[in-house]
Amino acid sequence: MATFRNIIYFPFIYLRLISNLRVQKKFLSDRFKSSLLKYEHANDGSLKEKDFKKIYGYYGLAVPAILGESFAILHGKSLDDNERMVLTSQGIITGLFDDFIDDSNLTDDYISNLVNHPETVKPSNHNEKLWLKYYLQSLNMAKLSKENKDQAIKVMHDQFDSKEQQNWGIEYERLWKITQNKGGNSVLYFRFGLDEKPDRSEIKALFQLGVVMQLENDIFDVYKDLKSNIITIPNSITVISDLRSLFKKQIELFIEYSFKMNFESKNVVRFLDMIMPVINRGFVCIDQFEKLEVNNNGVFEPKNYTRKQLICDMEKPVNILNTLIYIYKNSY
Repeated sequence: MATFRNIIYFPFIYLRLISNLRVQKKFLSDRFKSSLLKYEHANDGSLKEKDFKKIYGYYGLAVPAILGESFAILHGKSLDDNERMVLTSQGIITGLFDDFIDDSNLTDDYISNLVNHPETVKPSNHNEKLWLKYYLQSLNMAKLSKENKDQAIKVMHDQFDSKEQQNWGIEYERLWKITQNKGGNSVLYFRFGLDEKPDRSEIKALFQLGVVMQLENDIFDVYKDLKSNIITIPNSITVISDLRSLFKKQIELFIEYSFKMNFESKNVVRFLDMIMPVINRGFVCIDQFEKLEVNNNGVFEPKNYTRKQLICDMEKPVNILNTLIYIYKNSY
């Protein structure tokens, strides 16, 4: 019955997602683009083209349009203007913060000072200046400003811990813990962009959502992480059925925790309607890895595959179709 419901409602879910993305794209253009253009034009070289692509095409767009809107749905409301401003600011700084972690010239103490005491920092380049502008804006505008900052500090420490992923001798349990914290705390960071304070049940479910999303990101980034000499669960696994089982189990936990939240069941279902199409894309990539395994005597060896073999192009019609199939199959 639930699968039949997925077939009936998917076109409406898809149109809702497209509409949310369109609204956020306009908001980003109307409220942020003129300011961002100043940094693009007066760039000292510390801001790269990829940074602006992340803002316009990913974090600045998807964080409010998908995560933010889904959080609002749980509460039976729409994002208000202030919440959208906070979430967009958070999205803008997310990609920029990756540059801080990747920059070998920045010490953990220096980065910690940026996050803990942003009002006292004199930025050394345009990357830091842009990050500070929108980090301070997110804190100043957030109704849950203290919680927002506390969560940002947790995300920072998770990023510090993730440097351990450059050690291929890391134990599995430690790798999995880092993966969970990175994803879970990141999603909760965005959740504190809303006005209402989450209770324990919502925190538990959204942390688990972050675990699923981090694992999915690692699945899609197998090639990129290998080239960067970063170990993750997906690029260190040799049996794809184990990866599929782990991914499926984490999704099942997320759905279980979602229905235990203190919200009306109809709101939880609408929330899952927004999130699950994004999550189900991971199975399509796992299918691609499974074919590589089958053709390699039942062993998945990502270090021996080409970029084309490992990168899952989700714009291909066949992959879009396969995503739809998983959406129909994976009911809740």
